[in-house]
Amino acid sequence: MTDTNLSTNDKGPVGKNIVSPAVIDFVTKDDMAVRQAILTDSTLRMEQMMLDRQANGNIQSWDVTVTDEQQEIYINFPARSLFVVNDGSNDIYVWINHNILPSHTVKSSETFQMDFEGHVLKRIYLECGSGNTSSVRVSASG
Repeated sequence: MTDTNLSTNDKGPVGKNIVSPAVIDFVTKDDMAVRQAILTDSTLRMEQMMLDRQANGNIQSWDVTVTDEQQEIYINFPARSLFVVNDGSNDIYVWINHNILPSHTVKSSETFQMDFEGHVLKRIYLECGSGNTSSVRVSASG
């Protein structure tokens, strides 16, 4: 069956927009390259997320006497887990990374534990009630 709307000359069909095979090849390859770049970027981000979720074996520990003056503890490496053991006789208050958010209360003889999906723990803030002190063990692991 032939298209009656086409006329021909010595260079091919006339009257229709014809895309050359070179242009089609270029567009196809460009589209494939863009899709490959998106996949590569996504794969790299997924790999980084998986690596960030793995423990790297770093552990840092402190024995601290917490007072009614807020103390800041810097962690030498971004950590994934935090343990705070209140060995004292008074409640303590714990803030993680920022001391402006509501605190976590750790009662006497209790343990506070926080686990993160990635290595995001950088600072810990500790404080006891007014005029009180408490002995605390803190451990951060990466």
